[in-house]
Amino acid sequence: MGGGFGGNILALIMEEDVRRAIENVRGRSYKDTIMISSPGDGSIHVPSSESKRFRLIELANDPVKWGENEGEIRAIVDGLLGEGPSRPVKPVIVAAGKGVRARRSGLEVPKPLAPVFGTPVVRYVLEKFLALSFDVERPVVIVSPETLDPIRKALSGYQVDYVVQEEALGTANAVLSARERLRDFDGDVAVIWGTQPVVRVETIGDSILIHQAARFSSMTFPTALRSNPYAPIVRDEEGWVIDSLETHLEGAKAPEIGEDNIGLFLLPCREMFESLERLHREHYLPEGKYDTPGGELGFPNMMVREMAREGKTVLALAMADPRETKGIKAKEDLETVERYILQLSGTGEANV
Repeated sequence: MGGGFGGNILALIMEEDVRRAIENVRGRSYKDTIMISSPGDGSIHVPSSESKRFRLIELANDPVKWGENEGEIRAIVDGLLGEGPSRPVKPVIVAAGKGVRARRSGLEVPKPLAPVFGTPVVRYVLEKFLALSFDVERPVVIVSPETLDPIRKALSGYQVDYVVQEEALGTANAVLSARERLRDFDGDVAVIWGTQPVVRVETIGDSILIHQAARFSSMTFPTALRSNPYAPIVRDEEGWVIDSLETHLEGAKAPEIGEDNIGLFLLPCREMFESLERLHREHYLPEGKYDTPGGELGFPNMMVREMAREGKTVLALAMADPRETKGIKAKEDLETVERYILQLSGTGEANV
């Protein structure tokens, strides 16, 4: 351009309108204003499936209008995937940790073995995946040295693999400990805390399908709008997820109302471990801990920051019921989670 200024314009136009748009641009005079030129048509065809994915991300990323958008979201997912996932899905159930707070509360067994309607909670969580309308890969259960034998006994009869987190260095470190077991797995992982029995089967299934249909998401997880969220989600002015705060370890202040995760996260396996390994290298200290509050590597808070720092898409789906955020941290939580499970199944009173 003679004035020395230049730039590019990107327009997304329906295929049937492309020719008319080109003719309209070429038929106008841009003297003394803007001159537009391009070799050939200056356009490229975007497959309809890709435009549907962009639309899906736009709809699913809106935390306020989930109910309004849900019908269109489901229609797009069904159109892109059909009846099930397009890539393998492997559950990764985190059932490690020392459970110091739980023991102080009077819980006599490790949290993953706490009884929910008489069933160890880790088994209760595992069975959610077995109840999905589609098949998943053989689950991986991450345990501590102390919980390996009792959890193996609790899950006898189930086809699972075990990974031991040798030291209690945080939830992200626990997931990282499974890298060798999953090194050859080329698919998505569904990371879930083994103490989250209120998470519904349909929430797990819908989250997996939306994550796979979106394709461009490096991390997807369901959230619930609730008061005083335990791990509040932070979005930028355009609504994109840029952070996940940690009120327990990091001492972050929870907003009165905000988004909270429910302890379930979907990620491409290889991409997840690449990010975890970078975080480990950046924060691990020679004395055997991390340079973070509490000396632990946190998941999802540090993962969300890492993804956002790299400019990757993180989808938080405000689709869950607030009761699904409730996990077992202390003995007094047992009665609450059982009540919530009954309420959400329609067999208990609906008051929270």
